[in-house]
Amino acid sequence: MTRLSDISDVDKCKGVIIDSLKKDNFIAQANQPQQDFGDKAKKFFSEHKTALLTGGFALAGLLAGPAIVGGIVGAIGFGEAGIAAGSIAAWMMSLHRGTVAAGSLVAILQSVGAAGLGIGGIIASGVGGSLFAGLFAGAIAKALRKTLESEEILAELENFVSITANNSGIVIFNVKPPLLTNEGALNSFCRGFDSARRITNTKRFEFQVIEECIDGSNSLRRYLESTYGADHVSVEGSRYSLNLE
Repeated sequence: MTRLSDISDVDKCKGVIIDSLKKDNFIAQANQPQQDFGDKAKKFFSEHKTALLTGGFALAGLLAGPAIVGGIVGAIGFGEAGIAAGSIAAWMMSLHRGTVAAGSLVAILQSVGAAGLGIGGIIASGVGGSLFAGLFAGAIAKALRKTLESEEILAELENFVSITANNSGIVIFNVKPPLLTNEGALNSFCRGFDSARRITNTKRFEFQVIEECIDGSNSLRRYLESTYGADHVSVEGSRYSLNLE
């Protein structure tokens, strides 16, 4: 089984930032066969009824990819607006008699449903703490690998940003004009980076910007300084360095 630690920091950043750009519709969703999420939800419940009752089932084996799981979680009844009346989720909640323990399956699914299941969404949500303390790390690794297997999506990412690393392990983002000249895409990238850096081993990052894209470059700099502190950001020409050590 692929572990999160087996994936390079560059690939972690690529996968999570792709996920963020896909969620905001700046990168096209990969072509996938239509899934009958209702049937999948019923099968999921049937196969894991006992574990659902105890709240001890880990979703690592289920998390084959963000699109599939997002549909399953939604079909069960855990959504952004809360738990749907008359759903499997409502039945599961009733078993807890109104008290849902932190870290239980119902609590996790509530968080996932509220945040949306993208890779970055899980990391950024309250699920993150239990995620990396337990079996969900393996699920994220599988989702990242699945994302990175698509040459088409990787090519789309390259239109916005190239991500590499140098011999010192610093992750380098070569930020391109389509990202710097589109406020929405830049905001999506920043949210993706904030999630990605939480699962990298390195704490040092560089952003190569296009000086001619003044507004976008300045926006990226303001984001880095406001989010991580001006004392952690250094500027040298068209290069912004972020040191979180």
